[in-house]
Amino acid sequence: MAIIVDKVKKRETIACSCKELLLKEGFNSISISKITKTAGISKGSFYDYFENKEDLVFEVLSHLIDEYNKKLQVSIDNTKSIKDKIKALTAFFYKDEFSELREIYKQFASISLMEKNSQIAIFQQKNHKFYKDWVDSLINQGIKRGELKEDAINITEGIFASIKGFYLSYTIMQKLDNLEEQITIFLDEIFKLIEVKK
Repeated sequence: MAIIVDKVKKRETIACSCKELLLKEGFNSISISKITKTAGISKGSFYDYFENKEDLVFEVLSHLIDEYNKKLQVSIDNTKSIKDKIKALTAFFYKDEFSELREIYKQFASISLMEKNSQIAIFQQKNHKFYKDWVDSLINQGIKRGELKEDAINITEGIFASIKGFYLSYTIMQKLDNLEEQITIFLDEIFKLIEVKK
């Protein structure tokens, strides 16, 4: 009797087995041979589950993002003010517990900048929309709760883009040691402008 393989689960298993390899050696340094050796599969099997190395990075990143989102939701649920909820959303950029996700994200961003690939663009757009919608939702909660001015919703894209810009800039300068402080100062100043004065 033939063994039925759950392709989605097998794809995830292969990707997760290669996470450490990707973190240690980087995308540009790993070969399909190293990937298949690490995963314990043949090259032919690799191509049954992935189109190429980039596709593997998608899967690793997707898995890490799912884990991050679960932790993030708990953090947001355990936070009272909208300002602190927004700050919780920025933890990805500086908390040690998310260093693996940041490292894979940097490699993915590098691929995104170097290659014109519609799959990468769609993946980036989907994730951007997901997190921007999350920020929008939090800002709207703040407006409904009377914490924020009604026009605060007009700057969610700016808040989101600015935080990503901080991270990119500080990463390029290799100066991440005070990133959390700078993001906190920025958000505190933004919230002074959009909070309802009591």
